[in-house]
Amino acid sequence: MIFETERLFIRNLEAGDSESMFEIYSDKEAMKYRANQPFDTLSEAIEMIKQSNIDSELGLKYRFAIVKKETDELIGTILYFLKDKNSEICNIGYSLGREYWKQGFALETLNSFMDYLKNLGIKEFHAKVFKMNTDSIHLLNKVAFTLVDAKNDEKLFTFIKKI
Repeated sequence: MIFETERLFIRNLEAGDSESMFEIYSDKEAMKYRANQPFDTLSEAIEMIKQSNIDSELGLKYRFAIVKKETDELIGTILYFLKDKNSEICNIGYSLGREYWKQGFALETLNSFMDYLKNLGIKEFHAKVFKMNTDSIHLLNKVAFTLVDAKNDEKLFTFIKKI
């Protein structure tokens, strides 16, 4: 386990997470807010988990499972990657299964995740959000991110939070 919150465990992804990952990442409605296409097969979820573990081992990108304590089920993922190996700046991203939206799980995860990253020496967070994703925009505003780039990309907003 990486850390826990009141209702959640944040841990490394495991092979056993593949079915839940497939459910989350094959949801066409939810995936319209992400850059990737929805999964069509379970093998795509298996490959995502494998690739996430390789990326972590290489120090490129770190994707973690968001697990609901009460049921021990994977409800989403959260990730970060550094601008470069020794950077104090990282990009973050998160995805929750649609049935867990608007229940405070994203806020709980994001606040705790930023605390975790601050302890690793991160001083600045970047997030890119689809302009139509009003719930995620609201979440980032709630945790004191600032919109910095509204016109450079026709689909995405860029938000930054400095510590």
